Amino acid sequence: LTLARSRAWVRTVVEARSGDPALHLIDGLQLLGPGDADTLFDRLHPDQEGHDRIAARATPLLAPLAERPA
Repeated sequence: LTLARSRAWVRTVVEARSGDPALHLIDGLQLLGPGDADTLFDRLHPDQEGHDRIAARATPLLAPLAERPA
């Protein structure tokens, strides 16, 4: 199992459940991608700078979902 295969599998599952208004997919590469490798202290896990980048990128993607009625 690779990260690319895992991403593809998750995307397939989310697409199959496209009628579920409570299910959303954010591509992890939008949050931390190849250009952010300098923040992976062990080449896998983000350091504090990496987590800060993830938060900064996730916030505008998640904000519209928080504003929707349940």
